[in-house]
Amino acid sequence: HMERESKEVTTEKGNVIKIKAFFTQSERVQIQKILAGDSTVKESDGEAETKVADLLEAQAKAVQLAIISINGDVTSPFEQLTQNLPASEYDAVSKVVMAMIQSDLEVAK
Repeated sequence: HMERESKEVTTEKGNVIKIKAFFTQSERVQIQKILAGDSTVKESDGEAETKVADLLEAQAKAVQLAIISINGDVTSPFEQLTQNLPASEYDAVSKVVMAMIQSDLEVAK
């Protein structure tokens, strides 16, 4: 079993957050499904809200799939990130993760 390539994001607060360097196809599909809004069927007037909600949900899913460890600690890193650290730390990680998806989707076109 190949060790998956990873990269590190050092946040403003000095936390070193290790994330996967890329998404596998199955991970990407999970994220794309959320982005496509498969999980929700809403009336057309609620579409704008759905898109924002889907985006946030997809973002969280992507971060959850990508995150490996925080400062070397592999114990529930997503929970640590979302519950124990400032929201700005989550934003820092999610920016990097969303950029990965962005480039994935560009390639997929």
